[in-house]
Amino acid sequence: MKNVLCYGFKKSLVESTRNKNIKLIQVIDDWDDPEFLPSPENHEMRIKVKDSTNDFFVLSSLMRNQAEDIDLVISPYEYTLVNVSIMAKLLSVDYILPNVAISFRDKIIQKTKLAGAVKLPKYTEYDEAFSFDDLKKLVGTPFVIKPNSGTGTIFTYKITDKKTFLEVKPKLDAMYNRFNTIIVESFVSGTEYYVDGWFSDYKLQQFIVSKYVTPLLNIYNGELTQGISLKKSEHEDLYNEVETILNSVMPTLDLGNSVFHLEFFLNENGEIVFSECAARLGGTLVEEKFKYNFDIDMNLVQLEPEKYKGSFKEISTNTGFSYLPSPTVIIELPSADYLKEKNKDLIAFEYEWECGMGIPDSNASTSSRIGRFIVKGKSEEETFFNLEKVVSDFKKFIIESGGSFEKESSNSRS
Repeated sequence: MKNVLCYGFKKSLVESTRNKNIKLIQVIDDWDDPEFLPSPENHEMRIKVKDSTNDFFVLSSLMRNQAEDIDLVISPYEYTLVNVSIMAKLLSVDYILPNVAISFRDKIIQKTKLAGAVKLPKYTEYDEAFSFDDLKKLVGTPFVIKPNSGTGTIFTYKITDKKTFLEVKPKLDAMYNRFNTIIVESFVSGTEYYVDGWFSDYKLQQFIVSKYVTPLLNIYNGELTQGISLKKSEHEDLYNEVETILNSVMPTLDLGNSVFHLEFFLNENGEIVFSECAARLGGTLVEEKFKYNFDIDMNLVQLEPEKYKGSFKEISTNTGFSYLPSPTVIIELPSADYLKEKNKDLIAFEYEWECGMGIPDSNASTSSRIGRFIVKGKSEEETFFNLEKVVSDFKKFIIESGGSFEKESSNSRS
């Protein structure tokens, strides 16, 4: 039996490792909402710590629970990637080396290493002494400012003028004291894309290019995070360009055996501008997308990517993912079965909220969500229609059951 150390609870990973001769040792902290987790399955072991990003807390807890005999480690989430790489080194387990993990967490280091290998936005490290005019000279306007090692668009601001900058600056200065560094980048106008796949022995394996319905920053305007996978047969030039970029980015960052989630823009001139890349599965229900298209379990690929190899295959059907809109009042939630009865092309659905939790503000971050789902479609247009249909049915059920999406409402059952 293999002992797999996992930082954080992930439902689909528990399901993937069931009956696989794997013991899943999960480090849980308050971020996982432990009081709402289901009872552990037979192959699960949960170790509660105050903060899973504190290496002392984790290692001492492993020792107290006699759980130091680890064969594999995994970080399904962004914030613990470097901690897991350090722990793997301490436990003499093969994983991404700490300096490689840092290259995927620190956006300034990542872009500095990739300079000359891919087209990048202008960028600089923020300093409290910078004025709007200083930043304008360095990166131009508009520009985006965000934590250098953040995730989920949290604390990300688009600055268009001096007035906007002065309104945001108190938040920036508070953020500056909270995070190690802040990055400022020139704003890229265009369409935002993402790529999911994996490398095995430094060779690119299966990957899928997808397009966000609207740029991620639009969540601050109330837009949902949504995306649609693209067929290579209909976007051959784009796929070929992306393959070239992947085969440049990963060797440069020394990622030989890992899943990845890379984001880029296609700007107004038709050029690919690199945004960022993570050495983990994306939060877009990647597992369900690959399972449906190729019968590949990406949770198992993430555990041992060097064991999974094969030639590129085209997707036969488009898939689309969406987060669910967050109500302000919840009386009752529609079941997955109810929504599937109304939507024959709904192929995966999950809630990440239940009664007793605070209702997440989906406009605050792309990691703040009440649930997610995946649909299929014969074309990109049909796939988008199916996404909107599920969202519409969800909202209609919430309202008809007495719930609300009105921002002024405050009496939520949370």
